[in-house]
Amino acid sequence: MSSILRGSRCAARSLLSPIVGKLGHFSTSVGTKIIKMSTPSLIAHTNASGSVANITLNRPKALNALDQEMCQGMLNLLKDWKSEKDGLRPIAFIMKGAGGKAFCAGGDVKSIWEEIAQGGTDGKPLDVSLVGQGTSGFKHSDFFRVEYQMNYALGMCAAPAQVSLWDGFVMGGGVGISALGKYRVCTDSTMFAMPETAIGLFPDVGSSNWLPHLKPAGFGMYIGLTGVRLHAYDLLQSGIATHYVPQDKLVALEEALMALPADARADDVPCILSCFAQTPQPDPKKSILHEHADAVRRVFTAGVGSNDPIAAIYTALGKEVTAGGVSADWAAKTKATLLKMSPTSCAVTHEQLQRGERLSLGPCLVMEYRASQRCMAADFQEGIRALLIDRDNKPVWRPAPKGPAEVAAFFEPLQGGKTDLVIPTA
Repeated sequence: MSSILRGSRCAARSLLSPIVGKLGHFSTSVGTKIIKMSTPSLIAHTNASGSVANITLNRPKALNALDQEMCQGMLNLLKDWKSEKDGLRPIAFIMKGAGGKAFCAGGDVKSIWEEIAQGGTDGKPLDVSLVGQGTSGFKHSDFFRVEYQMNYALGMCAAPAQVSLWDGFVMGGGVGISALGKYRVCTDSTMFAMPETAIGLFPDVGSSNWLPHLKPAGFGMYIGLTGVRLHAYDLLQSGIATHYVPQDKLVALEEALMALPADARADDVPCILSCFAQTPQPDPKKSILHEHADAVRRVFTAGVGSNDPIAAIYTALGKEVTAGGVSADWAAKTKATLLKMSPTSCAVTHEQLQRGERLSLGPCLVMEYRASQRCMAADFQEGIRALLIDRDNKPVWRPAPKGPAEVAAFFEPLQGGKTDLVIPTA
């Protein structure tokens, strides 16, 4: 939590006291106004005053995994809000997941696998010439295009401010639909990860715009390459989450936000958040940064400037093991994890995050779209087969790229730029 938020606690309690007094009688379903959405997988309404909207990702049986219709519905809502005048749109919108297990556990990658594996003539695989070209009309092209356009709209949305309630799993696409927003609230149950290298992909959905800037240096690379699971302490320490609120206080926080009156101001939102926010204690069994921050920096910056950065990282991990210090066991387990990932995905991820450090959000997403399409024709199908279809957890990966040129090819324009992602200019 920033010093600004800490300094606002007194003012925040003054603001919150009349709201808290009503919470025993307040229900977010009373006096609300339904927002019509294009898919039942998104449920949205505003409070009675219209000051705050509430959006539920509503695919609980799929752990609220995003499909194309959800991404398009959210994109449409953001466009509607952008066209409204100040004073007519909400000052904030809450985003949460249905079902109590997940905020959002990723994107609907299984259906993309099915299209490529069975979407050809007579249920046969798609012709290889059709895969990974960014051509409209194919799910593996259109889903990522719409999702990334939504990610861009969320990242550029100054008003209303997004308040994401990260209760349960927050993975992949669930990170993309929330991490670019202004406020990210973690709880005791939050389990955050970017596990894409395990399925032949890379940490996408705009992650190349912010992962490279996390502290300590190398922490974003560590997250992206290994898919490590993060919890409240590390999320708050690294700045991935903006607030920690105990799980048993989350409903009260939501109700307090939904009780904001019509004349509420944008800065009332962080004031309320600061009233509920606490400081989580590190769990020795879960926290990485509490004991291993220096080792993360040493290891995951080792590949910078190398023609074979992944090999340099393996060497650095070996040195940590040999040194026998407090991070030796962490290094051994991290190396074992990294060895399970797609070598191609790891090489692409390292290059992606190196490039993303110098780019703004729009160019990052254009870059990621190109790489996502190339991955469709690389290890993605095998990764999904092993993890989600046959579930044998024995992917047979392609050999690692033979040098920087093979890695750079993943980032070249699609069909000479004709099918690249288009980012709105206004």
